[in-house]
Amino acid sequence: MATRNGLNSQTAKFFKALMELRSGSAPEELETFCTFFYDDAVANPISMREHKDAAKGREAIREAYKTLIGQQFIEERQVLSQTIDPDQKLVCCETRNRLNVAGKILDPFYETIVLRFNDDLQVTRLNVYSCRSPIVAILQVQSGKGPYANAQGEMEHLGL
Repeated sequence: MATRNGLNSQTAKFFKALMELRSGSAPEELETFCTFFYDDAVANPISMREHKDAAKGREAIREAYKTLIGQQFIEERQVLSQTIDPDQKLVCCETRNRLNVAGKILDPFYETIVLRFNDDLQVTRLNVYSCRSPIVAILQVQSGKGPYANAQGEMEHLGL
C-alpha cells in the first residue's frame, strides 16, 4: 500500500535523479533513472501535446529521456505546490524551473508534472504539462527548423 510519506519520499528521489541528468550523462545514469519506472509504464516526458506518441515501456522511456536531455535539462527546480493522493497513488507537482535549453538559459519555466505510482512505488504513468513555445523557439533558432516563420521574433516576443 502506497502511503503519503512513501509517495513523497519516492517523488523527491525521482526528481533528484532527474535533475542530475545532463546531455553528457553516462548511459548507466540514464538506466538508473529509468528504474523509477514500472516495466510497462507510459510517459510523456516532453509534454502532453505529444500524448499520441507517448513512450511505452522502460526502453522507450529511456530513449525519450535521452532525446530530451540532449536538448534541455533542469538546472534548478522549485516546487510551488505538490498534492499527494495516496488512495489514487497520484502526485501532482507544480514547479518553477531554470532550464538549460541547448546552452541558453530559460528562467522561469513553469510546468506541472503528474506521476502515478503502483504499490511498489514505481512510476506507472508520467505526464508533463507546460507551454513549450520558448523551448521550441530556442531550438529553432539554433537548428533553423521549426514551426515559427520568425523564430528570432518569437524569442524577442517571449523576452528571450
